[in-house]
Amino acid sequence: MSDEATLLDVHEAEPGVQVVTLLGELDYSNLPEVRDHVYGVVSQAHGVVIDVRKLKFIDSNGLGFILQVHRRMHEKAGRMVLVSTSSHMEKLLRISGLEAVLPVHADEASAVAAVKGG
Repeated sequence: MSDEATLLDVHEAEPGVQVVTLLGELDYSNLPEVRDHVYGVVSQAHGVVIDVRKLKFIDSNGLGFILQVHRRMHEKAGRMVLVSTSSHMEKLLRISGLEAVLPVHADEASAVAAVKGG
């Protein structure tokens, strides 16, 4: 289901595994709205996939938010991974030092398998 501002789409890939697709831009101006929705998803899931393939822009606030989701999942013994095919996102993660922390997969199927422990 998409939220009213069409900032994200959420669906359950498998029981307990939620896929959050971020759309458009993720920055300081829309982060509170996205954060509230995603934190609700995280609280109910044991695995979260964040798909950033449809994200056109992300600022440092957005990147910090993704890291926060990862930490929340880790604290509750869950898993979170990203789906991205963007060389720009890959570069952002490398420059920020987050490539070792945030696992990235090229497609949803492999990401879902990873959060399930496969």
